[in-house]
This record gives sequence, C-alpha cells and structure tokens, in this order.
Amino acid sequence: MDEPEPGQEVQLGTYKVSVIAESLSTGLQTEKALFLTVEKGEVVEIERVLVTGDLIPTGTMVVEIAVKNFRTTTVQDVPVETVVTSTHDIARYSDIIERIDPGQTVAVMNRLTLERYAPPGTYTVTARLSGGFDSETRQDFTVVQRAVPRSNEETRFFLLGSTTVLTVRNYGNAVLQEYTVTREVSDFDQHFFSGDVPTAKNQNTYSWRLVGIEPGEQATITYTVNYAPLVGIIIALAIGLWLIFFKVRTLRVKKYIMQKKVIKEGTEFTVGIELKNASGGKVTHVLVTDFVPSVFSVADTKGVAARKLKSGLGTELHWEINDLTPGEERVLSYKIVPVFGIQGQIKLPSAKVTFTSGRTTKTNSSFAPRLGVRAVVEEE
Repeated sequence: MDEPEPGQEVQLGTYKVSVIAESLSTGLQTEKALFLTVEKGEVVEIERVLVTGDLIPTGTMVVEIAVKNFRTTTVQDVPVETVVTSTHDIARYSDIIERIDPGQTVAVMNRLTLERYAPPGTYTVTARLSGGFDSETRQDFTVVQRAVPRSNEETRFFLLGSTTVLTVRNYGNAVLQEYTVTREVSDFDQHFFSGDVPTAKNQNTYSWRLVGIEPGEQATITYTVNYAPLVGIIIALAIGLWLIFFKVRTLRVKKYIMQKKVIKEGTEFTVGIELKNASGGKVTHVLVTDFVPSVFSVADTKGVAARKLKSGLGTELHWEINDLTPGEERVLSYKIVPVFGIQGQIKLPSAKVTFTSGRTTKTNSSFAPRLGVRAVVEEE
C-alpha cells in the first residue's frame, strides 16, 4: 500500500494523532497517542515571491525570489529564472544561486524600471527553478493609474541676456490635471523680463499653472531676460557724461539777434556773439569767424572791431583774442542792415571759434539764429 502524502495546504510540523479502542462486550476503552511529523522531502523550492517599490509608470520595483533548500545536503548552482509580464513580456532575468545549505533560504533580487506610460492593471511575476530543481511560483501585482510629470529646463544665453525654456511632460498613464512650475526671478531681472506671463507672482517667485496634460504630451513655458534696454541707458549716460566733460567743458560760442522785428530795407539789427571759457583751463589763440550774406551790409560798431573780408557772396568777419582765462566771458557784436525787405524769417550762418587748449587746437560752432519775424497767414 502506498504511503499517504499530506496535501500542499498542510503546514510543516509535528502532529498528534489519538486512537481510541472500545470493547463491544465490556465497554472498556483504551486510548493510544501517535505523533506524526510532516516535513518536506528532498526538494529545493521557491519559498516566496515579493514585489515592492514604486508601482507607477517610470517607477522602480524590486522583485525578490526566496529559494529554500529542504534537502539534507547542500545544493549548488541553482538556476532561477524570473519573468515579468502584462500583455507581453516586460523583463526577463536569469540568476544562479551558487550554494544553498540544508534548511537555508537564499534570496535573489532584481530591480526593474517600469516603462513610460505603462498601462494600469494587473501584472505577473513568474519565478522558476530549473536544472533538476523544478519549481514554479507566480505572484501578481498592480500598476496604479497615475500622472507622472517630469520637468526639464534649458537656458540659452545670448549677448545681452538669456532665454529659458521650461518643459513639463506627462510620462504617466493618467491625465495630469494640474501642475505648477515656479522659478526665482530677481528684483533686477524683473525689469527686463518678457515671455509667458506667470499665473501668480510672490515677490521674487514666479509661478505658472499648467492643466490637462495628456499622457505623452508636454507643455512649454518660455521667458527671456534681455538687458538691451539697460545697455541703451548706459550708453545714454556715457554720452551725457561725455557731453558734460568734453563738449560742455570747452570754449562755448553762442550767436543771437538782439532785436525781433520785421526785415525792412535800412532797418538795423544787432548780432551778438558770446564766448565763455568753460574748459577749466586757459585757452589761447582765439579766432572768432562769422559770415554776413550779401543781402546785408555791415555797419561799424563800438568795441572790438572785426577784420572784414568781402566777396561776392557776402562779408567774412574775424576777431582775434589772445587768451581767455577759466570762466571768462566775452561778447562781440556788430550791426547789419538789409539792402531790401524780406517777408518772414531768414536763417543766418553759424559763428565759429578756433582756439588752443593745452597743446590741442579745437573748433566749436554756434547754432544758426533766425532773423526777422515769422510771417502770419491770414485766413479768408
């Protein structure tokens, strides 16, 4: 008769079996206790399959296969094959356990990163022993439904600033309902900021709120910090400083008309030429030159007389001054008389001054003044 074998559901250990015998004639009873030990035979089996980790798309999971030696002798080179499947094989691992002593449990561990957009549902780990240690165990696990946002930042620099591109992609298996991107923007950079308008601002923190990103899709935020306006301001300041220290601090010349009246034949006009030494140092060899068009005659005046050079175009006037000390001012004047009447205004030529400052000879010119009164057109 074959020896009975306990079922797989029976736990290992020692069991007590009581046998009671009763006499049918006398009614006497006798009890006998028997002790039975349930144990594994000479086998090597997979004791457990354990799945842990982040069970979402792109998550890392750990598969642990525990193998126990129920034999009374040491076993070596036990092949362990692990297969992770859903609708198809996702991963397959082959390992060799070099040695398992009697009663010892040895674990094999493998790490697996789940795929992007891995669909939610039940997955299975199948563990097998081969090479004469035939055993197989299955363990299910569940990949949950979840959005998995991943952000990336790329900054491209150019001559006067930078452009930043923020990208958020959904690697999960569910819609990313809402995601907020924040970046720090300094008080200084805020003046030169342009691009996608933030959803919210809190001092130096700019926030962009993104909604409804489908699995596999991405949203992009782009902004630029451009210092070009600052460079323009700096250039304007530099020009201003240059004007102050190099153009304004010089021998200034100004030409003006002392009377404002209609240009009529024989009417006298006084022309003034004002010189002021604002260079901060002494200037020498000052030569002032002016020109009177031929439509005017030049009348003699009091003060420093000009040297006159007449031509068919008009009269050129020259004044020579030895030097001007710092801050010193001089006013030269002469009178002109129109040889015929002119309606409206006429623009006179600029006056010019040439002088020596240190070892350098420089030339400045005045603005061109207007003579006469602007004509008024009467409406009918």
